[in-house]
Amino acid sequence: ERGHFVHEVFESFFAEWQRLGHGAISTDNIAAAMSLFDAVAETHLAKLPEGDRALERTLLLGSAAAAGFGERAFAFEIEDGVPVIERLLEYELEDSFTFAAEGSTRQVRLRSKADRIDLLEDGTLRIVDYKIGRAPERKRALQLPIYGVCAQQALEGRHGRSWTVARAGYIAF
Repeated sequence: ERGHFVHEVFESFFAEWQRLGHGAISTDNIAAAMSLFDAVAETHLAKLPEGDRALERTLLLGSAAAAGFGERAFAFEIEDGVPVIERLLEYELEDSFTFAAEGSTRQVRLRSKADRIDLLEDGTLRIVDYKIGRAPERKRALQLPIYGVCAQQALEGRHGRSWTVARAGYIAF
């Protein structure tokens, strides 16, 4: 339940941030992003039973002792510093995709949903996956590399260009 709730809050926040014409979150606009995130989170928190609100508020917005989920997610984006053209939220990747390995190719039909794909001004994309618990071990995790291959193929021609993966990462809360 918490995972779905957190995904909904971030999806609502980034949809509103984009609707307002904002691009990448940076050190210049982090205060505005945090203010909007607080407002969006409070709207979602109001729908929860009263007994759950305080804990979920602390997790999302943080406290004097620890950063909240919003602040941690925004830090991930600030690190890149590349302007965002478009954010694809809860983006469905459903098709037959081509995978190449060891000199051969194979068509695989997949259906998945990326939490967020950011199309960046430099022609690259950033894939973000939120995890309420720990992120999977990088050496064993296939999710993000598969999303990367699928996203490059699915987004070919969007905004009149080809896209390559610059960064893919888990934001583990």
